[in-house]
Amino acid sequence: MPSNSIQNRDIDCLRPDFLHKLKKALALADEADLDMLVIETCRTKERQAWLYAKGRTSPGPKVTWTLKSKHIDRIAADCVPLVDGKVNWNRKDLFMQWGECVTKAGLVWGGDFRKTFDGPHCEAKPAEIGIINKKLFGG
Repeated sequence: MPSNSIQNRDIDCLRPDFLHKLKKALALADEADLDMLVIETCRTKERQAWLYAKGRTSPGPKVTWTLKSKHIDRIAADCVPLVDGKVNWNRKDLFMQWGECVTKAGLVWGGDFRKTFDGPHCEAKPAEIGIINKKLFGG
C-alpha cells in the first residue's frame, strides 16, 4: 500500500472530461512559454485525511481545508511552474498566468477561491461535475 505522503502525479487516473481540459490548459501554458509540472492528481480518502490533519492534529502548517477534495473525485490537479527546470513556488506572476490558461480551458482555478489563494490547483466547474458523473455512471 502506498504511503500517504506520496503524491500521485499520474494524469491517466483523472476522469476523461477533466483530463481533456487539463491537457488543454497545459497546452495553453506551453504556448505562453510557461513550463508547468503536474505535481498531484488523484488522491485517496486516506491521503486527503492525512493532509487535512497537518496543522490540526499533526505537526506542520495547514495544507488543505477540506476532507472532500475534488482530487478524491478525480476531477482536480495541482500544477506548479518550473523556472530553469526547478519548481518555483514563489512566482505569483507565473501562477497568475497559469490561472489564465486554466480558465481559458474551461476549468476552475484555485487562485480564484474566496477563502485562500491556491495557485497550483484546478478543478472541474461545479455545473459540469454532474455531467461528468452522468457520462461515467449513467442515469
